Amino acid sequence: MSGLKYSEIRLEEEREAKLQALDKINDVTVNIKALKEKIKAILGEIPEGVKQSFPRETEKIIAWHKRDMRQASKEWNSTKLNSLVEELNSIYNDGKEAFHLLIEIKETKREKEARKLIERLEGLKTTVDGMSSLLNKWKKGVYEEITRTLEGLYPSIEKGEFINVKNILNSLDEQIAKLRQDITSLESKDKQRNYVLSALRETCKEMGWKELADPELEDKSNPASPLIYKVDTYSAGVNIFYLTLEGIRVDSPIPIKRDTCYKDFDNLSEKLKRFGIKTKFKRQVIDEEPKLIQRGELDLPDEGMDREFEQEV
Repeated sequence: MSGLKYSEIRLEEEREAKLQALDKINDVTVNIKALKEKIKAILGEIPEGVKQSFPRETEKIIAWHKRDMRQASKEWNSTKLNSLVEELNSIYNDGKEAFHLLIEIKETKREKEARKLIERLEGLKTTVDGMSSLLNKWKKGVYEEITRTLEGLYPSIEKGEFINVKNILNSLDEQIAKLRQDITSLESKDKQRNYVLSALRETCKEMGWKELADPELEDKSNPASPLIYKVDTYSAGVNIFYLTLEGIRVDSPIPIKRDTCYKDFDNLSEKLKRFGIKTKFKRQVIDEEPKLIQRGELDLPDEGMDREFEQEV
């Protein structure tokens, strides 16, 4: 007889192979679904901030979770069914890798990132604490404000809001660097001003001018306000020196037409030279009231301050 023939034994082998393949497909499908449920649950437990801190890892996990699985057909032969078994096993193995990565994010990576942020936060706190004296002098309230901000970041780290914490720390880095520059400059100018004041007091005493009161800030709550120093010249009345952080202004009652004023201040400038202070006073008329101002620089001796004093008021 012509035509293709199948033996009963061959039919039984194919049926057995298909059944075995279908069992394997069912088992691995169940495992994949269970793994997806676990991953979904753990993803829900991890704060968004933590997931955002590890974007590539999170995207890989979510991509696997969304991956579709082909369904088997009873019409397929054992060869095609076994091919699907291999495909599903590959998906399952990728899922186990994604699951381990997720656990690492939840535990190891999160802890490591939190530790790094806390170390950085503590470093900033130490820096700001070291600046506290000058901050409280020149930028009242800023030290407390920054300290409150830093303290408030601990709960955010605990919640896993790493991206937000990083952004705040980056901003604070810039702010603190700027503040350090500002207060260092102000403190340097203040020391320079005190040096000039000390030299001025000694020089005025040598010139026979009487000090009417201890020098004091124009605004006692603001160290950047002018230092006021009053002396009685006797022959020319009371002179009031205003020492700012940039220079000196003098209110003098001497009439403009009298040369005594300029001679006295020329003499004052000459005597200040031995302290490394160069000045040149000139008249400035404001609201018809004569005032003396000085323009100059401070050439400091080796044992004195270490920067040039340029001033114009």
